[in-house]
Amino acid sequence: MTSPDREAVGTRFDPTLMRRAREQTWLALRGIQARIHPGISEDEAQVAAAEVFRELGVERLWHPPYIRFGPNTTKTYRQRS
Repeated sequence: MTSPDREAVGTRFDPTLMRRAREQTWLALRGIQARIHPGISEDEAQVAAAEVFRELGVERLWHPPYIRFGPNTTKTYRQRS
């Protein structure tokens, strides 16, 4: 069994690109974290996240970011904050 079979990935899978994506993800998280502070609203945090993504040159997101604070963290993704 080859690695792509074992990992259920396609033949075009490139571990180097996956590692780069992981590094970019951590950069984005750290950038967003640096802009979060006491008193910031969820909407402001969403704007901050969008700014970080733009600064990193992100062209497309595979999933929209969900940023929630306090009691909103127990809601499902379908529930509005």
